[in-house]
Amino acid sequence: MKTIIWDVDDVLNNLMEGWLSSAWKPAHSDCGLSYSELTENPPYRLLGVSAQDYYASLDAYRPVADKEMEPRWTILDWLWKEGRDYRHVALTARPLHDTASCAEWIMRHLGDYVRTFAVVPRRTSRETPQYDRTKVDYLRWLGHYTVLVDDDLDTVGAARRAGLRAVLFPQPWNRSKDTVDQALAKILALMER
Repeated sequence: MKTIIWDVDDVLNNLMEGWLSSAWKPAHSDCGLSYSELTENPPYRLLGVSAQDYYASLDAYRPVADKEMEPRWTILDWLWKEGRDYRHVALTARPLHDTASCAEWIMRHLGDYVRTFAVVPRRTSRETPQYDRTKVDYLRWLGHYTVLVDDDLDTVGAARRAGLRAVLFPQPWNRSKDTVDQALAKILALMER
């Protein structure tokens, strides 16, 4: 069965937008950046803070988001209309300490369709086994899937250079010219090949 690999944060959900409005801006009233102005991800340079401060704030927000955040409704609608014909895998690059709440969020909101959860953790200790360093490494190991959907331009580019099919999910930091609906249409077009 054809398989779609979905990035979680900022594809299946609106994590960055929620974090900016619910966590960062309330704690930093001087922040004048709007979500559409986050032209880099991670955005710590745009925010004028260290990577450590940015990640501390984002990581503190993730468990709250996983309890309260809704999935992206356009994806839910797409899964309801088109998703039955394919397998779906959630693939995240979250830190390991935060993947349990993410997996629970996936199953609670998208478990009718997404039944496999995988992680290629970021910011691990030296003691943590490194099975895969990147999502493309994971996809090569997996060996069979049809399309990767991700908001990270580098990940999508690496997948394409490796001869894999990938769709760039539009976000301000990747400068995609597509709308969400156009990206979803590209997934279907690639699934039909």
